[in-house]
Amino acid sequence: MENYEFSLKRLWLIPITMIFIILLLMGFNSSFFDAKVQYGYYNLSEGWDVVNENEGLEFHDVSLWDINIGKAGNYKPVTMINTIPRDRIPAAAIVFRTYYCSVEVYIGGELKYTFAKDIMESGRMCPKHYNVIPVTADCLGKELKIVLIPNEVYSFSGLSPVYFGNIEDVYRSIIADKRLPLLIGTFLCIFGFAMFITSLYMLVYHKGSIALIFAANISFDMGTYILDFNDLYHFISDADRFYTFIEYLSLYFIPLSIIVFLITSNSYFRNWIFYLCAVVDALFVIYTTVVHCLNIDHICNYLSVIHAIGFVEGILFIGRLIISIYGTLKSKKNDDITLGAVNSQSLISSIVFLIGVLIYLVCIFIDMALYLIKTNTGGNYEMNKEITFFIIGSLCFVLAILLNYFFISIEHISMDRQNRQLEGIAYTDELTGLSNRARCELELASIKKKNREGFSVISIDVDKLKTVNDTLGHNMGDALIKEFADAFAASVNDADLLGRMGGDEFIAIYKKGSESICKSAMERLVKEIEKRNAKDNRAYDLSFSYGYACSSNSGNINPRDIYMEADKNMYEMKKIHHKEGACL
Repeated sequence: MENYEFSLKRLWLIPITMIFIILLLMGFNSSFFDAKVQYGYYNLSEGWDVVNENEGLEFHDVSLWDINIGKAGNYKPVTMINTIPRDRIPAAAIVFRTYYCSVEVYIGGELKYTFAKDIMESGRMCPKHYNVIPVTADCLGKELKIVLIPNEVYSFSGLSPVYFGNIEDVYRSIIADKRLPLLIGTFLCIFGFAMFITSLYMLVYHKGSIALIFAANISFDMGTYILDFNDLYHFISDADRFYTFIEYLSLYFIPLSIIVFLITSNSYFRNWIFYLCAVVDALFVIYTTVVHCLNIDHICNYLSVIHAIGFVEGILFIGRLIISIYGTLKSKKNDDITLGAVNSQSLISSIVFLIGVLIYLVCIFIDMALYLIKTNTGGNYEMNKEITFFIIGSLCFVLAILLNYFFISIEHISMDRQNRQLEGIAYTDELTGLSNRARCELELASIKKKNREGFSVISIDVDKLKTVNDTLGHNMGDALIKEFADAFAASVNDADLLGRMGGDEFIAIYKKGSESICKSAMERLVKEIEKRNAKDNRAYDLSFSYGYACSSNSGNINPRDIYMEADKNMYEMKKIHHKEGACL
């Protein structure tokens, strides 16, 4: 109980540590680590003329930072006009990002570039894409006209930055702005993959929990979404359509992975509410994937649905978790809640997990709120589109799973040690230190199940215990039993089990024994007894009777029958000893 209270008092170290990690990562994302510009580039944010035909809006000489173009969609074009700077920059290009629209770029009234026109005509979703238009010397100072034709009912409500400059400098600048997502997203993907491989190994060879597989899936889904949302896959591959689809699929998989993880790891969440949530999440993923692949609808049109699902399930989960922890604290018991990758009776690991989940859900709600506010209250959200809170929350959530599993592993080691100690107490004879009758009975039963051929049993009875008890007292009788047990353990040390069946009766079990092995063991015991009896000033002499039986000789493979046969043989010897009235 003292260790429990000691650990609870130090739970505050967990959020402090997480905050420290967040501050460290934010420092890594500071401008101090920005790459140096070699040739130069511009963010063409000023002096734009913009027309959004879907909303009937026109803007002249505006900044892309402040413009609110409304909603672009319904195949009605958004036209952007500006002038290309006259600066001569090596390997110059116009670079900008688009999604859910086709692109036409005119320089000096001449069509220089098109993208996704064929995709839009086929009715498929236009992917996220970085458009790169080389700018030669004769294009400098000419009019730049960009025509975006949305292929969704609601494609976008803001305009991405338009860069002009050396292509390497532009790419380096874009990636430098995404250092934090790159670091955390890559970590989560690698961690998820490593956890998945480890969990499969543990599941197959060590009876591990299937919940670890879903924990790995959570980490991998989050990492994939972070990298995809920040366009980092698009810089290493031309598979824009695939990665745009994967961005949404990984996002839609996150609630499902979390719910299944909770159900498989914790019996407290195994009720119809969370089963229903899992079914809804699974059907949602299947439905959106099928309709997208069949080109019935586009997967990007269900973002608000996943927001609603995540919000409702987050509230349900937090409520259930808080109620369970409150009930545990109130009753001062730890057996009502088990959280984590494997079952645990620890309230501490549950609170660790709760802290991570709360941070994650709060971060999600903040990003969702910022998205809704910025897209509906003016300003150009696309100029600084980011999910910083989701990134930090995802990292904290996965770290909480890792810490939770770490604490649980420690608890299991401690519990295994305690169980072994309790098992030793339950199955050990207090006087002799040998196995007690219950342990011997279990061993005989296990032989019947596992090793049904070639086993041997030796039954032993210590002679004259009653005489010693009656004449010298029970303390001396206990000393006799203890001394014989020591001699028994020292000489018959090759047996699979040595035990005291009760009183003056002992047993030795050989799982792969034979008559010669039993005979040799008894000869060693006789010599050990003779050695002890030879000592001077003894109050009593040790003697014993024994009998053994082997399944290979009797043809009987029932351990209980073999033991009874050995016991019968022991009593035959005991009769002889009584008649002789002497020891061995």
